Amino acid sequence: MLRLLPALLFLTAAACATAQPTRTLAGDDWCDDVERGWGGDRDERFGACEVREVILPAGSVAVGGRNGAITVRPWDRPDVLVRARVSARGRTQAEADRRLRAARLDVGRDAVRERPPRRPNDGDVVAYEVFAPRQTNLSLRTMNGAISVEGMAGALDVQTMNGGLSLRDVAGAVRARTMNGGIDVAVGGRGGVGAGLDLETANGGISVALPRGYSADVVASTQMGQISTEGVALDAERRDRGQFGDRLAGQIGAGGPTLSAVTQRGGISIRAAR
Repeated sequence: MLRLLPALLFLTAAACATAQPTRTLAGDDWCDDVERGWGGDRDERFGACEVREVILPAGSVAVGGRNGAITVRPWDRPDVLVRARVSARGRTQAEADRRLRAARLDVGRDAVRERPPRRPNDGDVVAYEVFAPRQTNLSLRTMNGAISVEGMAGALDVQTMNGGLSLRDVAGAVRARTMNGGIDVAVGGRGGVGAGLDLETANGGISVALPRGYSADVVASTQMGQISTEGVALDAERRDRGQFGDRLAGQIGAGGPTLSAVTQRGGISIRAAR
């Protein structure tokens, strides 16, 4: 939380109606995480890093990148702070600095997205930290990186290609997609009426923890793996176990929103939260 201090001094007290100009913070200690990896065996041993931040109005926010993780946490302010850690690598320091200056973010009223360079480089990484009111609706996209969301109650639409998804204490409708990575979801609150979970991965397991009193219609399937339930009572259960895969349908509690969990290669666990 110490690294948030400069950002908090920058923020105004009132919620903004439009996105504010991006502020660049050179020397932010968030860059320490990536600077430790510079100077290794790879050809591009030099690096440059800076943190850019922007304030958006609350409601619905979209964040997108190409290489880099996305982390979302709730806060008590009425607006949304998006922090982007932009880093670049090069064979010389001058090349790394040039690539950093060339990195662009497109900032709109409700969105911050990385603008891909004409010549992408795996050493060019944009990671995001987002701090938002709990009820904010979020659309999060990255290609190579994990996505972590904690304590949010708005609708979530999250997607990565290579990376895991961790959604903890979430209470809104959830749509989560990854190609290579697992999905770990812990539903917060009680009941979850009107929420629903739509979870899908190609290569990875799915774990879902449900609160007491949760009701849903369950549809789960894996082509290579098993489905387990622990502490969850399923009514009208239908099971189809194959040589390699497993399918399950049933109703938890009074039924209602759909809990859909689909993977091609991996197990599925649906359990009551401890």
